[in-house]
Amino acid sequence: MEDNESTAQVAGKRRGRRAVAWILAILLGLPLLAALALCAVALVWRADPSAYMPENFTAYASLPSASAFVEEALHLKALDAALSSGEAGALRGTVRSLRANAFLRSPLFRRLADIRVDAAAYPGGFVLVADLGLRSALTRLAPAILAIAPSLADRVPGLEWEPDAFPPRFRYQTEGLTVYALFHRNALVAASSPELLEAAARPKRPQGDRALAEVLGDPGDASLRFLADTGSLAGGLSSGSGPLAALVSRLGFPSLSVIDLSLTDTRVSLSVELPYTTDDEALRAVLGRRSGTPSALTRFPESAAWFSLLSAAKPDELWTLASGLLGPDSASAFDTADAASTAAFGMGLSELLFSWMGDELGVLGSDLGPAPVFFASIADEKARKRVFEQAFDSLLMGRDISSMVGDQRVPRIVFPRWMRAFLESVGVKLVEPFYLIEDGFIWLSSSAETLAACVAESREGRLLVKSERWKSAAEGISPEASAMVYYNLDRSVPFFLRGSTGLAQALKLYRRGIATFRTDRGALTLDLSAVAVA
Repeated sequence: MEDNESTAQVAGKRRGRRAVAWILAILLGLPLLAALALCAVALVWRADPSAYMPENFTAYASLPSASAFVEEALHLKALDAALSSGEAGALRGTVRSLRANAFLRSPLFRRLADIRVDAAAYPGGFVLVADLGLRSALTRLAPAILAIAPSLADRVPGLEWEPDAFPPRFRYQTEGLTVYALFHRNALVAASSPELLEAAARPKRPQGDRALAEVLGDPGDASLRFLADTGSLAGGLSSGSGPLAALVSRLGFPSLSVIDLSLTDTRVSLSVELPYTTDDEALRAVLGRRSGTPSALTRFPESAAWFSLLSAAKPDELWTLASGLLGPDSASAFDTADAASTAAFGMGLSELLFSWMGDELGVLGSDLGPAPVFFASIADEKARKRVFEQAFDSLLMGRDISSMVGDQRVPRIVFPRWMRAFLESVGVKLVEPFYLIEDGFIWLSSSAETLAACVAESREGRLLVKSERWKSAAEGISPEASAMVYYNLDRSVPFFLRGSTGLAQALKLYRRGIATFRTDRGALTLDLSAVAVA
């Protein structure tokens, strides 16, 4: 009997232990299985962020890591300058609030926000989509949790849960900024208006836009690659009345531009690929060729503080294009000068100027003096000598060879009035310029001293491209260009920085820079590299 009782007790203890084990397994296993199931759903039932974006956006950006971008961009001085306009007051307040938020500087935020975020701009606002990845295993439960305990949302200042809206959503409001958001699958979708949120609430193509992903997928060394509506970018330029507006108005922009941006407090690099179409034959002829490396780059003296260089085509081709852009006054000045040249020298203006010139021309400013130095490449030196001799043999164009700078004789041209009028109509103000021929270029300036000093530096190999100030500004810039601008805001302000927009104010923090315009068989590329200097 005792053995039977002992056996029963042992069996009872075993059954008790098994029961406890089953209870523990159920208590621990069910949540674990639920968690595994949620993780599996998060990995399988997902959509690409680009699938949520409504069509017809004006700009689109994809950030591989939101936390990395916030760390890089939030405290930039350029951001303050870009938001300096009056209409950006609400955004300035938001930026100040974000900078004061200690959580955004914490390691926890760095880990939690290390996620892909896509953002698109629309005429009426913006849409932002964050790929939460495995984090969405928890956020998928948010609607159910809030249905049971709606007061949980009230614990975050400015956040409200709106279950009766369609679709049910969060509303976050702070300092004039209102954002509407919801969770769907693996994504957090946010928008500036209920209408945009509703349009983005469901993915249209779960795998996303393949073409969009291909374009945005390889930003290279850029901090950010994004797309922007080319027509919107060019709209401000084409609305004016100058030559640039006339040029832009002859271009069509069928698709979005690809923009690469790298931005720090010490340097900004910007590259814009511009797809275009045009029906203008003269413009197509100039833009349809591939840009080369201008030989003038290896002639500029080290004292050059700024320059503008055009190397897009031969002067006669440029004039065919420019005559329609500069307006009737320039065309009239050309016709007057052409008739006067034919009568005075027996040759028209095209032969007098264009027959010997190459495809590079421009102007530079030197630290050695205030007078600018104009330059043009010489394609046919024999033709230049013949034209000069024929012109100087007349009574209407004089040459003064009495000026000496050191042991350098610097001749001077005395232009007739009609020639000065034509040159001034295209922006070249030279009344009686000194000139020198050196290494395949003609150099002209109203100051003999500045001209001689610049040519001497070039002759001795003291070149701008060898200087550290050029190398620091030119980092990442291709030397191939149809047009190039090198500037120092202490001496010159290029046209794209003369406005008072937030972007112009931000770029003015980087006071020395290089901008290039490059063509390659119908593709246009604009590049800018600038550095902050004292």
